[in-house]
Amino acid sequence: MRSKHVEKTQSAMEYLMTYGWAILLIAVIFIALFELGVFDFLPLPIACLPNPSFLCSNESFSSGGSFTETFGYIGTEPITITGLACNVTLAAPPKTPSFESAHILIEPGQKVQLTFQCPTSSQMRIGTSIPLSLWFYYNTSSESGLEDKYAQGWATVNYQSFLWNVTEWTPSSSNVQLLPYNTISANPASPSGISVVNTTQWSSINSNLGNGWAFGTDWHNHDVYFGMETTLFPIPPLNLDNAPCSGPPYSSHAYTAISYMHFNGTYNITIVSDDATEVFYKQIGSNTWTSVFNGNAWKGQPPTEYTQNVVFSNGNYEVAVDYMDTCDPAGVSVFVISPAALAVQ
Repeated sequence: MRSKHVEKTQSAMEYLMTYGWAILLIAVIFIALFELGVFDFLPLPIACLPNPSFLCSNESFSSGGSFTETFGYIGTEPITITGLACNVTLAAPPKTPSFESAHILIEPGQKVQLTFQCPTSSQMRIGTSIPLSLWFYYNTSSESGLEDKYAQGWATVNYQSFLWNVTEWTPSSSNVQLLPYNTISANPASPSGISVVNTTQWSSINSNLGNGWAFGTDWHNHDVYFGMETTLFPIPPLNLDNAPCSGPPYSSHAYTAISYMHFNGTYNITIVSDDATEVFYKQIGSNTWTSVFNGNAWKGQPPTEYTQNVVFSNGNYEVAVDYMDTCDPAGVSVFVISPAALAVQ
Protein backbone atom coordinates (compact mmCIF):
# COMPACT_ATOMS: atom_id res chain seq x y z
CA MET A 1 0.00 0.00 0.00
CA ARG A 2 1.33 3.39 -1.02
CA SER A 3 1.95 6.01 1.62
CA LYS A 4 0.03 9.26 1.70
CA HIS A 5 3.31 11.08 1.00
CA VAL A 6 3.77 9.22 -2.26
CA GLU A 7 0.16 9.93 -3.28
CA LYS A 8 0.58 13.65 -2.60
CA THR A 9 3.81 13.73 -4.61
CA GLN A 10 2.15 11.97 -7.52
CA SER A 11 -0.81 14.36 -7.40
CA ALA A 12 1.55 17.34 -7.48
CA MET A 13 3.39 15.93 -10.50
CA GLU A 14 0.10 15.32 -12.30
CA TYR A 15 -0.96 18.93 -11.55
CA LEU A 16 2.30 20.30 -12.97
CA MET A 17 2.01 18.13 -16.08
CA THR A 18 -1.58 19.28 -16.61
CA TYR A 19 -1.12 23.01 -16.04
CA GLY A 20 2.64 23.55 -16.53
CA TRP A 21 2.36 23.94 -20.30
CA ALA A 22 -0.43 26.48 -19.85
CA ILE A 23 1.64 28.48 -17.36
CA LEU A 24 4.65 28.39 -19.70
CA LEU A 25 2.51 29.49 -22.65
CA ILE A 26 1.10 32.44 -20.68
CA ALA A 27 4.64 33.50 -19.69
CA VAL A 28 5.80 33.37 -23.33
CA ILE A 29 2.80 35.45 -24.46
CA PHE A 30 3.41 38.03 -21.70
CA ILE A 31 7.08 38.40 -22.71
CA ALA A 32 6.12 38.79 -26.38
CA LEU A 33 3.55 41.47 -25.59
CA PHE A 34 6.07 43.31 -23.42
CA GLU A 35 8.64 43.28 -26.24
CA LEU A 36 6.02 44.66 -28.66
CA GLY A 37 5.38 47.60 -26.32
CA VAL A 38 1.78 46.66 -25.52
CA PHE A 39 2.37 47.66 -21.90
CA ASP A 40 3.89 51.05 -22.74
CA PHE A 41 0.72 52.67 -21.39
CA LEU A 42 1.81 51.92 -17.84
CA PRO A 43 2.37 55.34 -16.18
CA LEU A 44 6.09 55.13 -15.42
CA PRO A 45 7.64 58.48 -14.43
CA ILE A 46 9.97 60.40 -16.74
CA ALA A 47 13.46 58.89 -16.67
CA CYS A 48 16.71 59.35 -18.57
CA LEU A 49 17.53 56.63 -21.04
CA PRO A 50 20.66 54.64 -20.23
CA ASN A 51 23.27 56.86 -21.85
CA PRO A 52 26.23 57.11 -19.45
CA SER A 53 27.00 60.70 -20.47
CA PHE A 54 23.56 62.23 -19.82
CA LEU A 55 21.68 62.87 -16.57
CA CYS A 56 18.25 64.39 -15.93
CA SER A 57 16.48 65.66 -12.81
CA ASN A 58 14.11 68.28 -11.37
CA GLU A 59 11.42 67.99 -14.01
CA SER A 60 8.27 70.13 -13.98
CA PHE A 61 5.31 70.12 -16.35
CA SER A 62 2.79 72.89 -16.97
CA SER A 63 -0.86 72.61 -17.96
CA GLY A 64 0.10 74.34 -21.22
CA GLY A 65 2.66 71.70 -22.22
CA SER A 66 6.00 73.22 -21.16
CA PHE A 67 8.28 70.52 -19.78
CA THR A 68 11.41 71.68 -17.94
CA GLU A 69 14.29 69.38 -17.06
CA THR A 70 17.76 69.87 -15.59
CA PHE A 71 20.17 68.31 -18.08
CA GLY A 72 23.53 67.08 -16.83
CA TYR A 73 26.45 66.16 -19.06
CA ILE A 74 29.40 64.11 -17.82
CA GLY A 75 31.09 63.30 -21.12
CA THR A 76 34.71 63.90 -22.07
CA GLU A 77 34.37 66.67 -24.69
CA PRO A 78 32.09 69.70 -25.09
CA ILE A 79 28.83 69.31 -27.02
CA THR A 80 26.58 71.88 -28.65
CA ILE A 81 22.84 71.17 -28.51
CA THR A 82 21.31 72.34 -31.79
CA GLY A 83 17.70 71.26 -31.36
CA LEU A 84 15.08 70.10 -28.87
CA ALA A 85 11.99 68.01 -29.57
CA CYS A 86 9.11 66.67 -27.51
CA ASN A 87 6.46 64.18 -28.57
CA VAL A 88 3.40 63.13 -26.62
CA THR A 89 4.13 59.46 -27.23
CA LEU A 90 6.65 56.94 -25.96
CA ALA A 91 7.71 55.43 -29.27
CA ALA A 92 7.59 57.66 -32.36
CA PRO A 93 10.58 59.79 -33.42
CA PRO A 94 10.25 63.58 -33.16
CA LYS A 95 8.12 65.42 -35.69
CA THR A 96 8.64 68.87 -37.17
CA PRO A 97 5.92 70.72 -35.13
CA SER A 98 7.60 69.78 -31.85
CA PHE A 99 11.12 70.75 -32.94
CA GLU A 100 12.87 73.86 -31.63
CA SER A 101 16.25 75.14 -32.83
CA ALA A 102 18.88 75.81 -30.18
CA HIS A 103 22.53 76.68 -29.76
CA ILE A 104 23.64 75.59 -26.28
CA LEU A 105 27.31 74.88 -25.61
CA ILE A 106 27.74 72.45 -22.70
CA GLU A 107 31.06 71.60 -21.11
CA PRO A 108 31.77 68.25 -19.38
CA GLY A 109 30.38 68.32 -15.85
CA GLN A 110 27.99 71.20 -16.60
CA LYS A 111 24.25 71.28 -15.88
CA VAL A 112 21.73 73.40 -17.80
CA GLN A 113 17.98 73.85 -17.75
CA LEU A 114 16.21 72.63 -20.89
CA THR A 115 12.60 73.56 -21.65
CA PHE A 116 10.72 71.41 -24.18
CA GLN A 117 7.52 72.79 -25.70
CA CYS A 118 5.33 69.67 -25.94
CA PRO A 119 2.53 69.67 -28.54
CA THR A 120 -0.44 69.22 -26.23
CA SER A 121 -3.82 70.05 -27.73
CA SER A 122 -5.25 72.16 -24.89
CA GLN A 123 -4.93 73.18 -21.25
CA MET A 124 -4.71 70.14 -18.99
CA ARG A 125 -5.79 69.87 -15.37
CA ILE A 126 -3.20 69.69 -12.61
CA GLY A 127 -2.63 65.98 -11.92
CA THR A 128 -3.13 64.92 -15.55
CA SER A 129 -0.49 62.45 -16.77
CA ILE A 130 0.53 62.00 -20.41
CA PRO A 131 3.36 60.05 -22.11
CA LEU A 132 6.34 62.10 -23.34
CA SER A 133 9.46 61.38 -25.36
CA LEU A 134 12.24 63.98 -25.24
CA TRP A 135 14.85 64.20 -27.99
CA PHE A 136 17.78 66.48 -28.58
CA TYR A 137 20.22 67.05 -31.43
CA TYR A 138 23.84 67.98 -30.93
CA ASN A 139 27.31 68.34 -32.38
CA THR A 140 30.69 67.39 -30.96
CA SER A 141 34.10 68.62 -32.02
CA SER A 142 34.37 65.65 -34.38
CA GLU A 143 30.78 64.86 -35.40
CA SER A 144 27.65 66.81 -36.30
CA GLY A 145 23.99 66.01 -36.72
CA LEU A 146 23.88 63.58 -33.79
CA GLU A 147 20.47 62.61 -32.41
CA ASP A 148 19.57 61.09 -29.06
CA LYS A 149 16.34 60.10 -27.38
CA TYR A 150 17.12 61.73 -24.06
CA ALA A 151 14.27 60.71 -21.75
CA GLN A 152 10.80 59.19 -21.77
CA GLY A 153 7.97 58.33 -19.43
CA TRP A 154 4.74 59.76 -18.09
CA ALA A 155 4.77 63.39 -16.96
CA THR A 156 2.23 64.74 -14.50
CA VAL A 157 1.02 68.35 -14.68
CA ASN A 158 2.09 70.08 -11.46
CA TYR A 159 1.37 73.77 -12.07
CA GLN A 160 -1.14 75.93 -13.90
CA SER A 161 -0.27 77.65 -17.15
CA PHE A 162 -2.04 80.88 -18.07
CA LEU A 163 -3.11 81.31 -21.68
CA TRP A 164 -2.18 84.53 -23.46
CA ASN A 165 -3.92 85.83 -26.55
CA VAL A 166 -1.06 87.44 -28.47
CA THR A 167 -1.27 89.84 -31.40
CA GLU A 168 2.02 90.52 -33.17
CA TRP A 169 2.67 93.73 -35.09
CA THR A 170 5.31 95.95 -36.68
CA PRO A 171 6.16 99.19 -34.85
CA SER A 172 6.63 102.32 -36.93
CA SER A 173 8.38 104.34 -34.23
CA SER A 174 10.51 103.80 -31.15
CA ASN A 175 8.22 106.22 -29.29
CA VAL A 176 4.97 104.29 -29.75
CA GLN A 177 2.72 104.66 -26.68
CA LEU A 178 0.20 101.82 -26.69
CA LEU A 179 -2.96 101.12 -24.76
CA PRO A 180 -4.11 97.53 -24.21
CA TYR A 181 -6.88 97.04 -26.70
CA ASN A 182 -8.04 93.53 -27.57
CA THR A 183 -7.62 94.21 -31.28
CA ILE A 184 -4.55 96.31 -31.79
CA SER A 185 -5.55 97.40 -35.32
CA ALA A 186 -8.59 99.10 -33.76
CA ASN A 187 -6.52 100.93 -31.15
CA PRO A 188 -6.74 104.68 -31.84
CA ALA A 189 -3.47 105.20 -29.95
CA SER A 190 -1.58 102.87 -32.30
CA PRO A 191 0.80 104.28 -34.91
CA SER A 192 -0.20 104.42 -38.54
CA GLY A 193 0.83 101.56 -40.76
CA ILE A 194 0.46 98.89 -38.09
CA SER A 195 0.45 95.36 -39.40
CA VAL A 196 -1.29 92.53 -37.53
CA VAL A 197 0.64 89.38 -38.31
CA ASN A 198 -0.61 86.59 -36.14
CA THR A 199 -2.83 85.83 -33.19
CA THR A 200 -1.94 82.72 -31.21
CA GLN A 201 -1.82 81.28 -27.72
CA TRP A 202 1.31 81.33 -25.59
CA SER A 203 1.41 79.51 -22.29
CA SER A 204 3.39 80.39 -19.20
CA ILE A 205 6.41 78.43 -18.05
CA ASN A 206 7.51 77.64 -14.53
CA SER A 207 9.78 79.89 -12.49
CA ASN A 208 11.39 79.63 -9.09
CA LEU A 209 9.24 82.59 -7.98
CA GLY A 210 5.80 81.78 -9.33
CA ASN A 211 4.00 81.81 -12.68
CA GLY A 212 5.72 83.49 -15.58
CA TRP A 213 6.85 83.26 -19.15
CA ALA A 214 10.02 84.11 -21.05
CA PHE A 215 10.55 84.51 -24.79
CA GLY A 216 13.33 85.81 -26.96
CA THR A 217 14.98 85.83 -30.36
CA ASP A 218 17.94 83.68 -31.40
CA TRP A 219 20.22 86.10 -29.58
CA HIS A 220 18.70 85.34 -26.16
CA ASN A 221 17.34 81.85 -26.82
CA HIS A 222 17.87 79.63 -23.74
CA ASP A 223 19.07 82.43 -21.51
CA VAL A 224 17.73 82.00 -17.95
CA TYR A 225 15.99 84.75 -15.99
CA PHE A 226 14.48 84.07 -12.53
CA GLY A 227 14.69 80.33 -13.09
CA MET A 228 12.90 80.52 -16.46
CA GLU A 229 14.64 79.62 -19.68
CA THR A 230 13.73 81.76 -22.67
CA THR A 231 12.37 79.93 -25.66
CA LEU A 232 11.98 81.29 -29.18
CA PHE A 233 8.95 83.40 -30.02
CA PRO A 234 6.23 81.05 -31.35
CA ILE A 235 6.63 82.43 -34.87
CA PRO A 236 9.76 84.00 -36.36
CA PRO A 237 10.03 87.68 -35.33
CA LEU A 238 9.21 90.17 -38.02
CA ASN A 239 11.98 91.12 -40.41
CA LEU A 240 14.83 91.06 -37.93
CA ASP A 241 17.26 92.57 -38.61
CA ASN A 242 18.32 95.78 -40.43
CA ALA A 243 20.66 97.12 -37.75
CA PRO A 244 22.01 99.69 -37.52
CA CYS A 245 18.67 101.44 -37.93
CA SER A 246 18.43 104.72 -39.75
CA GLY A 247 15.26 105.75 -37.94
CA PRO A 248 11.55 104.98 -38.02
CA PRO A 249 9.76 103.12 -39.41
CA TYR A 250 11.85 100.36 -37.86
CA SER A 251 11.99 96.86 -39.26
CA SER A 252 11.53 95.09 -35.99
CA HIS A 253 8.74 93.36 -34.05
CA ALA A 254 6.29 93.77 -31.20
CA TYR A 255 3.22 92.22 -29.61
CA THR A 256 0.33 92.82 -27.25
CA ALA A 257 -0.46 89.83 -24.98
CA ILE A 258 -3.69 89.56 -22.98
CA SER A 259 -4.62 87.04 -20.27
CA TYR A 260 -7.19 86.62 -17.49
CA MET A 261 -6.18 85.86 -13.90
CA HIS A 262 -7.67 85.75 -10.40
CA PHE A 263 -5.91 87.88 -7.78
CA ASN A 264 -6.45 88.49 -4.07
CA GLY A 265 -3.86 90.44 -2.11
CA THR A 266 -0.37 91.75 -2.82
CA TYR A 267 1.57 90.39 -5.80
CA ASN A 268 4.96 91.17 -7.26
CA ILE A 269 5.20 91.85 -11.00
CA THR A 270 8.68 91.58 -12.48
CA ILE A 271 9.77 92.06 -16.09
CA VAL A 272 13.03 91.81 -17.97
CA SER A 273 12.81 93.87 -21.13
CA ASP A 274 14.87 94.38 -24.29
CA ASP A 275 13.68 96.74 -25.57
CA ALA A 276 10.34 98.17 -24.36
CA THR A 277 7.66 96.64 -22.10
CA GLU A 278 4.57 97.93 -20.31
CA VAL A 279 2.05 95.98 -18.19
CA PHE A 280 -1.57 97.04 -17.68
CA TYR A 281 -4.41 95.52 -15.66
CA LYS A 282 -8.08 96.15 -14.96
CA GLN A 283 -10.75 94.28 -13.02
CA ILE A 284 -13.25 92.46 -15.21
CA GLY A 285 -16.21 94.74 -15.77
CA SER A 286 -14.16 97.91 -15.35
CA ASN A 287 -13.23 100.27 -18.18
CA THR A 288 -10.15 101.68 -16.42
CA TRP A 289 -6.68 100.32 -17.13
CA THR A 290 -3.84 100.80 -14.65
CA SER A 291 -0.19 100.95 -15.74
CA VAL A 292 2.23 98.96 -13.56
CA PHE A 293 5.52 100.61 -14.54
CA ASN A 294 4.18 104.03 -15.67
CA GLY A 295 6.13 103.95 -18.91
CA ASN A 296 9.55 103.69 -17.23
CA ALA A 297 10.37 100.48 -19.12
CA TRP A 298 9.11 101.72 -22.50
CA LYS A 299 12.44 102.57 -24.14
CA GLY A 300 15.39 101.08 -25.98
CA GLN A 301 17.64 99.13 -23.56
CA PRO A 302 19.65 95.97 -23.00
CA PRO A 303 17.92 93.28 -20.88
CA THR A 304 16.84 95.30 -17.84
CA GLU A 305 14.85 94.22 -14.78
CA TYR A 306 11.89 96.17 -13.37
CA THR A 307 9.82 95.06 -10.38
CA GLN A 308 6.72 96.43 -8.65
CA ASN A 309 4.35 95.27 -5.89
CA VAL A 310 0.66 95.65 -6.71
CA VAL A 311 -2.28 95.28 -4.28
CA PHE A 312 -5.31 93.60 -5.90
CA SER A 313 -8.74 93.38 -4.34
CA ASN A 314 -10.31 89.92 -4.58
CA GLY A 315 -11.53 89.38 -8.14
CA ASN A 316 -10.86 88.43 -11.76
CA TYR A 317 -8.58 90.66 -13.80
CA GLU A 318 -7.56 91.23 -17.39
CA VAL A 319 -3.80 91.69 -17.77
CA ALA A 320 -2.16 93.12 -20.89
CA VAL A 321 1.51 93.26 -21.80
CA ASP A 322 2.82 95.51 -24.58
CA TYR A 323 6.27 94.67 -25.87
CA MET A 324 8.48 96.10 -28.62
CA ASP A 325 11.98 95.43 -29.93
CA THR A 326 13.69 97.95 -32.22
CA CYS A 327 16.48 97.62 -34.73
CA ASP A 328 18.29 94.52 -33.57
CA PRO A 329 18.00 90.74 -33.16
CA ALA A 330 18.48 90.72 -29.39
CA GLY A 331 14.90 90.95 -28.22
CA VAL A 332 13.87 89.38 -24.92
CA SER A 333 10.58 89.50 -23.02
CA VAL A 334 10.21 88.04 -19.52
CA PHE A 335 7.16 88.39 -17.29
CA VAL A 336 6.85 86.94 -13.76
CA ILE A 337 3.95 87.37 -11.36
CA SER A 338 4.01 85.98 -7.83
CA PRO A 339 2.99 86.72 -4.24
CA ALA A 340 5.13 89.55 -2.91
CA ALA A 341 6.66 87.33 -0.22
CA LEU A 342 8.42 85.35 -2.96
CA ALA A 343 9.81 88.39 -4.77
CA VAL A 344 13.51 88.86 -5.38
CA GLN A 345 14.93 91.51 -3.05
